Amino acid sequence: MEIKKIENIKATVGGDTRTSVYVCSWNDSVQLEIGDYDSNGVWHEFELTMPLSIARSLSKEMAADIVAHDAKKAEEAAKEAAEAAEAAEEAAAEAAGE
Repeated sequence: MEIKKIENIKATVGGDTRTSVYVCSWNDSVQLEIGDYDSNGVWHEFELTMPLSIARSLSKEMAADIVAHDAKKAEEAAKEAAEAAEAAEEAAAEAAGE
């Protein structure tokens, strides 16, 4: 039998969150700090230290996901604008036909 202990910590931060990144040249690691107040006004700060290779991979994945998200949102907005323009044209045509 194999027994593992797993601990999950989940935090949701808001727009006023303070962040800091420090690349440590002496040990090729990256420190990422994220701090925010909870709903009770208590300050929470998380510090993640990771190898530089992991930070590079994480930043590339984040950038790619954000670019894909923005492209999808732009596509959805263009589709909605096209549908609204089409509906306006149909309404104008109906009004002119009356």
